[in-house]
Amino acid sequence: MNERMPTETRPETARAPVQRNDARAALAEADAALARDPGDDSRMLARLRALSALDDRSAAARQAAEIVATGTVRPAALDPILAAVLAIDDLRTARNAIALAEGSGRVPRAALSRARAQLAIASGDMQAATAILVAAIEEDPQNTTLRAQLTEALLAGGNAGHARDVLARIGMRPADPAKGRGGAEGG
Repeated sequence: MNERMPTETRPETARAPVQRNDARAALAEADAALARDPGDDSRMLARLRALSALDDRSAAARQAAEIVATGTVRPAALDPILAAVLAIDDLRTARNAIALAEGSGRVPRAALSRARAQLAIASGDMQAATAILVAAIEEDPQNTTLRAQLTEALLAGGNAGHARDVLARIGMRPADPAKGRGGAEGG
């Protein structure tokens, strides 16, 4: 079963200018809306997206940390938050965002696995990232996003041969070690 992130139902008018590559207008609109209602999480997310589109990494990371500080991470917010905080190596905020997203019970397991793997990669732990992604793929074998992320993690490890082997064996039953060593094959 392919888990998909739920579509946000709240209108986010500040998102439209970003889609038209007008990040400055989106930022101004989000700032104006936040001046009226500082706790509006949809506007905080729109502001984060605009800052990211403007490639203002430090401001985007501050906005992401502010969203995490509210104690709620909506499904649509997890990826932009992680992108912003991992761009400046803020692993603590990334961990907090993942924990809040998981605690909400609203973020699909595949998205949480992707997030945990991103954190492991940012921490330099390719083995953990690979293990997280392999487990997630075995749970959801048709999820191409997880497979693509696994490929990236394996290739980042620097061993293309190992990457080919792992990708070829995903979803297969583990080999019987006794058969490989010439051990007794039953009976």
